[in-house]
Amino acid sequence: MMRAHDQRSHELMQQQARTPVQTNHMESSVTRLLVATKMLLESLTQWALRKDTETNVSRIYVRLGNDFNASITAFMSAGIDMRK
Repeated sequence: MMRAHDQRSHELMQQQARTPVQTNHMESSVTRLLVATKMLLESLTQWALRKDTETNVSRIYVRLGNDFNASITAFMSAGIDMRK
């Protein structure tokens, strides 16, 4: 088991080794995740007002799940452990 100081040093080295492409991929995946979250919130609000359908809410929910998985993949490919 790694001590806290060793863990921080290891994480810092990994961060410094990330390429701009990995960083851009992480940033864009998080942006897509935030947009999907906002879309779901807006869709649920409209559904509660009976101005949107369950089908549309479900479609957006699936997109949110896909974007979440893409974000995890982007972080894992950059060496960031997302298992916690």
